[in-house]
Amino acid sequence: MPYIEQSNILGELSQSELAMLTGDPSGETIDTNKVEAAIASADALINAYLFGRYELPISDGCATIIFIAISLTIYNLYAMKYRDSFVPNEVLSRKSEAVKLLESIAKGKIILAGAASPSKIISNNAFRKNYFTEEQLEEFRDFRE
Repeated sequence: MPYIEQSNILGELSQSELAMLTGDPSGETIDTNKVEAAIASADALINAYLFGRYELPISDGCATIIFIAISLTIYNLYAMKYRDSFVPNEVLSRKSEAVKLLESIAKGKIILAGAASPSKIISNNAFRKNYFTEEQLEEFRDFRE
């Protein structure tokens, strides 16, 4: 399930801008396959950063994730069209801000309200029998020093 849809992108770009970014020089027809590919790429990056911190995909409507997904998708569209030769500074700075946000979320500096944490892993290692006595472990510690 993608974090955003084409309509989210049309909130930032005009129909003709989006059509031109997806390959129609007349600015009339949007190539939805290219938009979906750009969205999928943004989603993959978001999920890569947040894997292990939150249950993925993040639930619908998280404004921070939507902002990040829109910023990354617009950058992806420019990168697909111009191969990084002409990406406006505003688009580059929004992408950079989005990645910084992802890094902060991944490190736990920013917490996504309403997003579920992953299930805890249950281990039986706490009840494992020790094979060495404390005396044997002390001898080993003495040997290392």
